[in-house]
Amino acid sequence: MTREASSPEVTVKSDGSLVVGDLEVNRDHSEWAALETLRARNGDSILLDAYETGRRRGKQYGPPDENFEQAAVLMGAYLGLDLNGLDYAMLMIQAKMARLQTGGVDREHLLDIAGYARAAAEYAGVNNR
Repeated sequence: MTREASSPEVTVKSDGSLVVGDLEVNRDHSEWAALETLRARNGDSILLDAYETGRRRGKQYGPPDENFEQAAVLMGAYLGLDLNGLDYAMLMIQAKMARLQTGGVDREHLLDIAGYARAAAEYAGVNNR
């Protein structure tokens, strides 16, 4: 889907709501409005898609710190290693890279890599730095 590029002015009000162009968006919808503004400016972006996928997965599986830590415990027990959630994210990125190397470039694998990188940053507490 191609979207026409436009650059509406975005203002964040003190109550957390957004004003996008002439439209005021309440706080509950601010994140959605910000993403739509970014999409209007940038078109379909793998980074925006990774963010949205991460939000959906977070609702389904819980936050990365809990889910990745549990996955690391299971994977570590199988491998006989002491792994943490960041190790798990890096191993999953490596698995996706292996798929790219053997199967060619695929947007879904790149999307997964971006998503694991985003989740790793969230797990490590460096996502908003």
